[in-house]
Amino acid sequence: MAEEKKLGEEFRDEALAHLPMVHDHELTMYLRRLGDRLVATLGKQPFDYEFFVVNQNDINAFAVPGGKLFANAGLIARVDSEDALAGVVGH
Repeated sequence: MAEEKKLGEEFRDEALAHLPMVHDHELTMYLRRLGDRLVATLGKQPFDYEFFVVNQNDINAFAVPGGKLFANAGLIARVDSEDALAGVVGH
């Protein structure tokens, strides 16, 4: 688990330095609240999950080791419901 956590932190740091991130507090908190609700259903986890919104219009989301999830703003804007977004984030 320590290696997975370290890999995730390294990727997160690189992503935050090189990807265009959304700096809208409300949108970022929306994704985090949704993600936190999903994680709460999993029981105790070995690491803290983190959720980030990438400022790209593509319909895309990806996760990396250590509980780091990135969702593009284009995905969030185009989903028909919070349930649909939860399905992508949970996948």
